[in-house]
Amino acid sequence: DTPIQPLHAMVSSSRDETGPSLSYEVGLNALDATLDVIASSGRVSSLSQGLFRHLRSAIRANTGAKAGRYYFEVEVLERIPEAPALLLAGFSTDRSSLFLGSQLTCVGFDSKGSSCATMRPAGELGQAKRVGLLLDQEVKDGSVSVFLDGEQVGSTAIPHLCGKALFPTVTFQNVTLAVDFNTPGPERCRAFGSILEEHHARSSVQAAPKEHHAR
Repeated sequence: DTPIQPLHAMVSSSRDETGPSLSYEVGLNALDATLDVIASSGRVSSLSQGLFRHLRSAIRANTGAKAGRYYFEVEVLERIPEAPALLLAGFSTDRSSLFLGSQLTCVGFDSKGSSCATMRPAGELGQAKRVGLLLDQEVKDGSVSVFLDGEQVGSTAIPHLCGKALFPTVTFQNVTLAVDFNTPGPERCRAFGSILEEHHARSSVQAAPKEHHAR
């Protein structure tokens, strides 16, 4: 499959009074991932044979939002038996580390709904099959909330990131995931995949950078 191209490569040259015309789909950016990641059609996994199972992997979306309320979900499809597992889902800036919990320029939660303010080892996953993240940049200081199987279980303020373009980001180990940008979120919240419909060619959309983050 052809990897999803970053936004900067998909911008149309046609312009009107509202700004540039954008023609691409919100999705995972195979060019903004660790080298072991395998991404195709919303599914993402990584090399897990031998010593690879001891490495954590990560990937970022090709679109970030710096205004509005947007939601995306990550579903665990399968995991490697008898191997330590990890799932962290959240948001990061375009130049942040891909590993959630490693820098102040990213924010996220694990599969049990706990905030990942620091790096943590792999272990047991939570019982939830779906982890949803709601980015709300309409409230003062901004916030990110986590939902497990549709139920909100936590939230954190992000005053240091409020107003910045934040990209959906997933850090994982020994699991295969489905990342869904089209599932509607809670009330007054739109799916992350609809961001271009609401903010077409406006300042709430930011492109992914050209460079590829190596491990």
